[in-house]
Amino acid sequence: MTRQALTGSDTNLGNLLHLIVESCIARDLIDTSAYFWPGYVVPCNVAEVPDSSLIKYCPWSNFMQGAPLTMSLQNALINIPAPSVTELKKLNHLALHGSDEERSASSKILCGASLDQGWCIQEHVVHIVVRLLSPQLTLGSPRTGDANFYLSHMHMLATLLSCLSHDGVIHILSLYGLVPDVVTALMPLCEAFGSFPPPSPNQSSTGEEVSPYSVFSFAFLFLLRLCNNYGPDKEFYASSCGGPVRPDLKLDFFLLTRNSRIQKDTALSNRYYVNSVADPFHDLRCHPVYVDSFPNLRACISGSSERISGDEIEGLPHYPAWDLLEAVPLVLDAIFNACAYGPVSSRDLTIGLKGLVDLLPASVAAIIRYFIVEITRGTWKTVPLNGIDWPTPAEALNFFHLEVKEVLERVSVHVQNWYPQDVEPMLPLPLAAFLSLSITFKLDKKSEYISSIIGRTLGNYLLNCPWPIMLTICALWIQKARMWHDFIVLLGARSHFTNDKDAVRQLLSSCFKSFLDAGSMVSNFTTSSNGVVDLLGESVCDRLALRPGILFLSTCHLFRGSPRYFSDMICKLVVEWTCKLADEWTSGGPKQLKFGQTSLAATICAVRRVAILGASLLCMAGRSSLVQYLFEETAPTFLLSTDEERSKQTSWISSMLVGYVISYLLFFSAAIVWGVQAGTGPDKFRGSDMSPYAIKNHLSFIAKATEGNIALRCDPALWKAHVSSFVGLIVRLAPSWVPSTKLDALKNISSSLRRCHEHDLALSLLELGGISAIEAALESLS
Repeated sequence: MTRQALTGSDTNLGNLLHLIVESCIARDLIDTSAYFWPGYVVPCNVAEVPDSSLIKYCPWSNFMQGAPLTMSLQNALINIPAPSVTELKKLNHLALHGSDEERSASSKILCGASLDQGWCIQEHVVHIVVRLLSPQLTLGSPRTGDANFYLSHMHMLATLLSCLSHDGVIHILSLYGLVPDVVTALMPLCEAFGSFPPPSPNQSSTGEEVSPYSVFSFAFLFLLRLCNNYGPDKEFYASSCGGPVRPDLKLDFFLLTRNSRIQKDTALSNRYYVNSVADPFHDLRCHPVYVDSFPNLRACISGSSERISGDEIEGLPHYPAWDLLEAVPLVLDAIFNACAYGPVSSRDLTIGLKGLVDLLPASVAAIIRYFIVEITRGTWKTVPLNGIDWPTPAEALNFFHLEVKEVLERVSVHVQNWYPQDVEPMLPLPLAAFLSLSITFKLDKKSEYISSIIGRTLGNYLLNCPWPIMLTICALWIQKARMWHDFIVLLGARSHFTNDKDAVRQLLSSCFKSFLDAGSMVSNFTTSSNGVVDLLGESVCDRLALRPGILFLSTCHLFRGSPRYFSDMICKLVVEWTCKLADEWTSGGPKQLKFGQTSLAATICAVRRVAILGASLLCMAGRSSLVQYLFEETAPTFLLSTDEERSKQTSWISSMLVGYVISYLLFFSAAIVWGVQAGTGPDKFRGSDMSPYAIKNHLSFIAKATEGNIALRCDPALWKAHVSSFVGLIVRLAPSWVPSTKLDALKNISSSLRRCHEHDLALSLLELGGISAIEAALESLS
């Protein structure tokens, strides 16, 4: 690798080339002096450099030489990644043993450019910051109620939590798989600081007040954010009766993930001698952690009042954070009744709520829970958003709904339920109060740990509320947060697909049309990839210029309704487009061959891609549940019935291609969610492997139909193509699906294949049936 190849023409920091080269430098695979670009931080212990003019100033050298952490030096260290692990070790030491100002400064520096730009040291930094969240692991294991220990690290923890709660940093932690470790570290902080009384607030070097309330609020809201954004899918923690399980099981999920990893790492370290270079902080003591160790946190998350009171903690006075959180619903109920029927004005209500959040930011979680419960009950009166008592969205309402309509019409989705004209917007009292509270917070990094919780709650509510209410809320927020304009418009567009089946049908049709209908469908498949561009677009520069595929990917998890509707709709679209391909082939199509007709092989290839698109959309919309319904209901129903009007106009090629496409749709759907080998599909992590069951049942269905035990009403050519194609796909690509099928079913299918002159396929099927099928295979050869 030459110097010219390394340097290249791109001088932007942080691209993939720099990531690769810095990783190689960190592992001594290439020499440091061989690679420079403007702004590159060179380790200060490098003796010789090609051009010293590229290195104007190295604040890390001053830091290592003992310079005090002045504000100017802090800003320089925050904006420049650390050159090596040596500097990180010193920062880690200061964060644990320095003065309050040094602890805060070290935490900010660790969470600066070293974390989000220092590619060669990032893996060290993420482990350091997670360990700093658990000072009890580094400096001992105090009991949860040891106030002095935790309070001595209060400044460091407050700064660290405020820096880690930004979206970019959370994403980095998730990429390294450390979200379970962060959740585990946050739980004792919530339990401890939520039980401490608030002493007189201490001011940090930046003038910010630090108290147990602020540390508890940072940790508690950070914990809720991780549980909501990175918790298991609903399919994972669904109970056996089909309903959701308690929210505190999300904590169990993270703890079990972390504990199992510790157990595995311990077993490996006992088996092999590992000299860890990648993580010099890996020798800290790690023990399994369980949610029962944190009774107050568990009670708060699960919504119970059964928790440890302040009187049971020795030596502590009343009113710790847990007590305040427990009292918030009672306070809210009183002031809401006073606002609805008494002397409290809407302005005083909003000011009071804002004061409560300023006192204890974590109370926003209790406020949100109260609002959700009261809005769901629907017993409160509605209030007019007239701009006098409550803020009004009138200024942006008309423009907003026109923008949403335009976004939907770009993907050929037309809806009619727009906001009625000349009607004053109205909302239930709790919702109006929540909106008034939400727009009082500043949209900056300092308040992100609060605004992110509020934003997610509003986003989830908007996707489930009636259309007029959604328009009102979004229009009000567009006036407040201009920077979120595109996001709010897209949120309004997505909300249409929550309960509107006709909008879902139009979006699915648009996906097929954009992918398949580009001139001649066969020529599109064989000569270019324009269908993919039309489906997904070429870039995401303009967030509002969406293609139907991108909108589908962002809304498919919102679809509601029975599995039958989506499975039947996708199957119907797949068959319709296959019939169009058959009609194109029959009519001659484009003159691609010397004989003046489109190749049948090219048409079959196009049919296969139609099925791949249908399978992809089906699996994205419902994963294993929809695929299982496809096997058990949709496909058998289609094969057992017939469309009288269509059958009169169907040619033999149309029937054959439809038989092929049904086989492809079934096979590709099963392969995507279950894998072609045992335990290889993505759903293996959800504790379900339905592939043997579904495939076995469909092969048994084919066997019964070939015996005449099931009356088939579809075209014989369609059935023959389906059987030979589906069995052929399994034999060639997924042989592990065959052994679970009953031997009698395999014999019947094999006999049917031989009658259709598919002797090799029939023999291959029996060979995969195991030892019990060998005799039948020998009989077929005689």
